[in-house]
Amino acid sequence: MPSLILQPLVENAVLHGMAGHQAPVVVTISVTMSDELLSVQIRNTIAPNRSPGAAGIGLRNVRERIAVQFEGRASLVTTANDSEWCSELNLPAIRESPAVPRDLSFGEKYRAARLART
Repeated sequence: MPSLILQPLVENAVLHGMAGHQAPVVVTISVTMSDELLSVQIRNTIAPNRSPGAAGIGLRNVRERIAVQFEGRASLVTTANDSEWCSELNLPAIRESPAVPRDLSFGEKYRAARLART
């Protein structure tokens, strides 16, 4: 899961869920994983007969980030009905994290520099 990818989706769910009515907003997040796909759904209640937009800045940013990071293998699908909005993020399942090069600590750098001088 890319870092901070859910934040704009949950923020949209709360902010746009409250628009146009005073009733409580219910936000649910569910995650499922199949062999090759991680699917995250963020659902929120909306005011009746409200027509939410699917082309906002937050959604566009998420789509751009996953397009770059996953090279077309991921998607963000949004749907709405009379009382609920759903953002579904589908990502390729990655079983292992790639190895991350580790920086040497100051002490390790110091020892390596000292050894190189001798």
